Amino acid sequence: EELEQIRKLVKLSERSSSPAVSRSLDEIAAFFGTFDVVEPGIVPVGEWRPEPGAATVPLASVVGGVGRKPGGRNDDAGPRSP
Repeated sequence: EELEQIRKLVKLSERSSSPAVSRSLDEIAAFFGTFDVVEPGIVPVGEWRPEPGAATVPLASVVGGVGRKPGGRNDDAGPRSP
């Protein structure tokens, strides 16, 4: 089922004005440069801090992460509210 979802995404991307680009985890990690990757790291988006009891996203080929600038003023603080 996941392979079929990937095929559908590829077909949609090919017709898009801004097609998706497939990258390895190492290539994605390189985008963070000197930023510290926040836990749980670069993971499938459905696994990134899910709400307790929330359904997970079955498509594991879409990953994401959050980086924090080292030495920033909020380095020791927890998440901030807007």
